[in-house]
Amino acid sequence: MSRRMDEVVDYVRKSRNRLDVLKALGRGMASTNKVAARTKLQVRSVRSTLYDLKKKGLVEEAAGKARRPLIYKTTGLGKAVLKMKNARGTIRWKGSSRQKRIARRVKRSL
Repeated sequence: MSRRMDEVVDYVRKSRNRLDVLKALGRGMASTNKVAARTKLQVRSVRSTLYDLKKKGLVEEAAGKARRPLIYKTTGLGKAVLKMKNARGTIRWKGSSRQKRIARRVKRSL
């Protein structure tokens, strides 16, 4: 699990937009427009970022595809990544005991 967590955390850290969108969804379920308003990003950027995060398993559609506008929420893996923020609000992954406990909990829930 730690190798997968390494990959996921590195993936999120490489883009400020990914981190901002994940933080915005960490505050609760939201549509694309609401995430754009929370993050001050363009809707087009938010849409593509959500698509990428969904492919990695960090975000999922909450209400299904029949509902428009789509509502997104974070998955267990996305919540675990958000818990790894330091005091400055950036995500770090060093494999500390706290982070290993989070990774084990995520592994059990998947």
